[in-house]
Amino acid sequence: MTPNPESPLFYYGILGEGWGHFSRACVLVPELLEAGYGVRLFSSGEVLDALRDRFPECLSEATPQPRFTYRDNALDLRVRLLPHLALFCRGLAATRRCAARMRREQPLAVVSDFEPIVARAAAWTGTPLIALDHQQVISEYDVRPAPPMQGSIRPVCRANRMAYPRPAMRIVSSFFYPRLRGGYTARTTRLVGPLLRKGVLARAPRNEGHVVVYQTSPTLHWLDSLLDALPGEKRVYGAAVQDGPGIVARQKDETTFLDDLASCRFAVVNGGHTAITEALHFGKPLICLPVRRQAEQEINALWVSRLGFGRAYWPEPGEIPDFTGFLAREALFRRNIRRHGIPCGNDKALRLLREFLSRS
Repeated sequence: MTPNPESPLFYYGILGEGWGHFSRACVLVPELLEAGYGVRLFSSGEVLDALRDRFPECLSEATPQPRFTYRDNALDLRVRLLPHLALFCRGLAATRRCAARMRREQPLAVVSDFEPIVARAAAWTGTPLIALDHQQVISEYDVRPAPPMQGSIRPVCRANRMAYPRPAMRIVSSFFYPRLRGGYTARTTRLVGPLLRKGVLARAPRNEGHVVVYQTSPTLHWLDSLLDALPGEKRVYGAAVQDGPGIVARQKDETTFLDDLASCRFAVVNGGHTAITEALHFGKPLICLPVRRQAEQEINALWVSRLGFGRAYWPEPGEIPDFTGFLAREALFRRNIRRHGIPCGNDKALRLLREFLSRS
């Protein structure tokens, strides 16, 4: 569908790796459309397909984006020169095309959730850029990582600088609230609570005794053994497991997943921000098994432990952690989550967008 040419236009880029970026778009894009803006979406892979299905009224375009590789539930940091060179060339051509379109269509602003093509095109054309994600909490705030973290925050900080050249505003969504690093200003870098989609906000939490397991890493080959070390019925999403005693393998389905999450006893996740925040919204204690050497996931898992919301584990390939400490403190974790509260950041993020537009 072609947007109404009378509508002021937004460009919205979403990283095609990981579903947290898509979930944030599911919060903000409907609000922009309801406010009368036209929205042109940019992404790749399954995320692009999901955006086209969810928002048929928006024009959606594919952009070349990097893909991460993993070994034994760890980020594979080995550099493959030729694929990276080819991606750089495709990205440069795509940025030129996007910049040419921006000059023709004159969007009001660009929102980028770690999507580099539209962000760089905004810098080339002088279009105001709003950098909106969770990952910036690492580069803009004092997260104070500590052992046993295996990844380094330096590559993440460099990636953030490359992904967002000269943003006019940073909106950082997070379930924890560290202090700004020195030299940054709260006027242009703002921290908001988690962006929660309508399906999450519409459900009331309860406890039906099952455990939700959400693991998207395809290289956690010993997941079956990990599941055997946990009590009760496990409803498993995102991993290649078979139904068996105490194990129910679920297909990817948003409605079923949110129903299971709202009604579970506790959740087993990696370190992704969206899965963590949705579980915390429902008051569920967390076991975190972050992808090793993936700094964002490891930092999220550390803060889950630091705030008393659950426990983080860094198992080596084939290792089965001892979960008895978590199970003994499960009720305490639940009380900590209830006492702390996880404020929804939807209204604040939308208010910041409106304030930004009113100043531009």
